[in-house]
Amino acid sequence: MKKALKILFVPSCGIGYDVLSDGRWVVKQNNLTPVDTKIRCDKAAELFNKGKADIIFCTGGIFLPPNLQTKPASYLMKNYLFSHHNISPERIWTEEVSLDSWQNVEEMRKVLRKNKVEIDKTEIIVVSHWTHTIRLKRIFRYNGFRKIQRYGLDYHIGWRMYISEILNNILTILDPAGKSIPVQKARKQRKQD
Repeated sequence: MKKALKILFVPSCGIGYDVLSDGRWVVKQNNLTPVDTKIRCDKAAELFNKGKADIIFCTGGIFLPPNLQTKPASYLMKNYLFSHHNISPERIWTEEVSLDSWQNVEEMRKVLRKNKVEIDKTEIIVVSHWTHTIRLKRIFRYNGFRKIQRYGLDYHIGWRMYISEILNNILTILDPAGKSIPVQKARKQRKQD
């Protein structure tokens, strides 16, 4: 096995929109949204450049309709980190199939095992909105990770998203494996064939 790594885990979020200077939203295919995904990537880049981790791990497949997304979210995030922060592509690992937080962690685990990384010794730093980091920590623990830090960001997500996060955190307590009917149904709705 390889040595244990320190990994900045950056889950995908918004794709396909941009915000104009006057606050209007516009559709832009394969665009990382500046109100969430770019914030996560920018913070991960800042932490990485300060030497806080060995690798940045970006997650996310194609989970939106083709007018918004035709490339995996993690691929778009990796390109953004390279083009805007000059981070070497070799230091940005990805998985390109996940549709939700449960699969983000499961697919990352597969990539790490394939690369002979010791999961129980690897340190994970979750970079996301603080409400999201709560459930991700639980999912990581369920998947055998033991060293998990939350780097919770506090950007505006709106009251609907807060309610959704509360419900998802409760669901994660009840279903850390992501196998329940509500999770399966939501995943099926997100799957783009």
